[in-house]
Amino acid sequence: MKKWDGQQEQEKVRNKEIKKQNLNRKVGISVIVVVVVVVVVVKVVVHCSSSSNGQVVVVVVVAKAVIVAVVVK
Repeated sequence: MKKWDGQQEQEKVRNKEIKKQNLNRKVGISVIVVVVVVVVVVKVVVHCSSSSNGQVVVVVVVAKAVIVAVVVK
């Protein structure tokens, strides 16, 4: 019985480690996505600041970026 209990404990520990790694990977991906979105928004803001209706476009782009970020999470 002792040996079996030890094996079960090892399984539990291993499963926890795997879950932790998966969570870290998801967090890393969402961070990358957020960074990319921010860069795109900044580029669009700089591009649109020269045009007259730039503010409207920026608001739409920011709204889309927020939606994308929420969906990813």
